[in-house]
Amino acid sequence: MLDTPGTAKPTAASTPASPVPQRETGTEDGFTYVIRRKETQETAALVEYLGDREHPAGVFLPDRVRRSSVPVTDLPDNLCAGCTFREAVELPHSLERIGSRVFQGSRGLHFLFAYSPFQMQRDSFAGCALQSVVLLDGAASIQWTAEGDYRFFRTGTETPYGTVLDYDVPDNRALYAITDQNTAILVDLAEPLTEYTVPQTISFYPDHLTPVRWIDRSALDHLSRKIPIRLPASCLFHASLSAGATWKTEPNTLADMWRLTCKLAQGIQAVQGCTPPIEPSLELIQVAAARAAEYAEVCSWTSLGGNPDGLLVKVRSTPYLQFMEAYAMGCPWEEDGYRRFCKKIAKQITEEARRDPAECRLRKIGIGYCTAKDAKGDISWVTFGCITAG
Repeated sequence: MLDTPGTAKPTAASTPASPVPQRETGTEDGFTYVIRRKETQETAALVEYLGDREHPAGVFLPDRVRRSSVPVTDLPDNLCAGCTFREAVELPHSLERIGSRVFQGSRGLHFLFAYSPFQMQRDSFAGCALQSVVLLDGAASIQWTAEGDYRFFRTGTETPYGTVLDYDVPDNRALYAITDQNTAILVDLAEPLTEYTVPQTISFYPDHLTPVRWIDRSALDHLSRKIPIRLPASCLFHASLSAGATWKTEPNTLADMWRLTCKLAQGIQAVQGCTPPIEPSLELIQVAAARAAEYAEVCSWTSLGGNPDGLLVKVRSTPYLQFMEAYAMGCPWEEDGYRRFCKKIAKQITEEARRDPAECRLRKIGIGYCTAKDAKGDISWVTFGCITAG
């Protein structure tokens, strides 16, 4: 048959295509969602949480709709109101907008991780117990406009144990920084707490345990009262925290020697005043430990001089770095013995400071404390490094 003039012949290319839906709704992981399509881009907005808001395992925000792998970009008002969180909350990595009072009345939300520079409302995090925000990746430069008394943490921060690479919340009670020196640092504790045990290691990396070695000076800022904190053998705390908690340590561990060194530094400082300042020194603790072990083998009460106080002070000096050593038979931590110990050492430090040549300008005194045992009991050993600058 001939084609009729002026009439187009239908082809596959000209057949009208089925319209592509611009919106798709569904439910996944307890959340209802809406997927929006614009040209070639798809984004998802969570609409409502229909699951158990007090689920024993807690509520988790999805990063994307799993069945279609579409990223979540929007969290609406009151989305997680009244929910219980058992772990730190991680906001979706592609988040662009967050509504008002998203976590109103939620429980267990202490730490929040953000990964993108999203838009927020002044009351986005109102009505919940959020206390610390970790800003990673694109969120590091975010302009935080939500109201609240939060602490902010970022990578790249320098610490006594290296540069911070990441953060971890192993038990929803504490935030740890992970450094490039394979060290975990406790940087924040969640309120309320009645006691806390610092773990020896945390499992941040797969198949690898990271030792906890340091407690940051602001780690106790959110605690409303002094609590017992138990330390593993090699974990130390910033000296300014000495009176901020009841530190629990195992005898003769590095943590125990550090705790006693900080206490002794405070005691001497209280007797002597603030000039020159007394600072705990890990290096001098190691020196004191070696000296205490050495003298425990060869010394006795008689060879130490048989002092009524059980205390001798020996001093040796060099022009720019002075060393002073004090040792005692028995443990001086009983109240009366402790006062005598501090007073005697403080007196000697004051005398040495007065003799300090004018060109040296005494800056600070490092201190290290340790104990060792001999046949008759404990020997307490203190080593001082009086640091000067010419």
